[in-house]
Amino acid sequence: MKKLVLVSMIFILVCGSAFAFVFDPLLLPDPVEAGDFIFDIGVGFGAFGGPGWNMSIPPIGASLTYFLPVEVPVSVGGMFAFMQYRWGTLHAWTGTFLVFAARANWHFNVGVENLDLYAGFSLGYQHFTTNDQHIPWRLSSPYFAGQIGARYFFTGNLAAAVELGHPMWIRAGVAFKF
Repeated sequence: MKKLVLVSMIFILVCGSAFAFVFDPLLLPDPVEAGDFIFDIGVGFGAFGGPGWNMSIPPIGASLTYFLPVEVPVSVGGMFAFMQYRWGTLHAWTGTFLVFAARANWHFNVGVENLDLYAGFSLGYQHFTTNDQHIPWRLSSPYFAGQIGARYFFTGNLAAAVELGHPMWIRAGVAFKF
């Protein structure tokens, strides 16, 4: 684990140094403009679960982003995530996890055409429930998480999207700008 953290820190430092000459923290990246909306949807990997858990429905997440018409490269929006797991074999039960959250992101202009890099946080509500007849669980709580992501636009309105964060460790999908 320590090696993974060290390698990650070195990678971030090297990447940050490489972009130091073209990075402008107060400009939006070139594929987006103030007032744009981006809808992205994707499938997640490495999410909630553990030994004995089998994925029934893969983690699915979607978000809507609005680029504010202000002098700084920020966006706001919302997100939804859904996943379902099955546990056990003899008396199997299913667990469903839902998240609804508002999001805010800062976008980084690193001088690479068609690339939108961002980092931010989400604040909302999460709910976990099971269909176990013996011990039914219903857990609800506030939700707070961070995310970093990237979108690469192949056309003016279509992009590949990747995001790291919670509730999915990584989510990959497509994004549509309108």
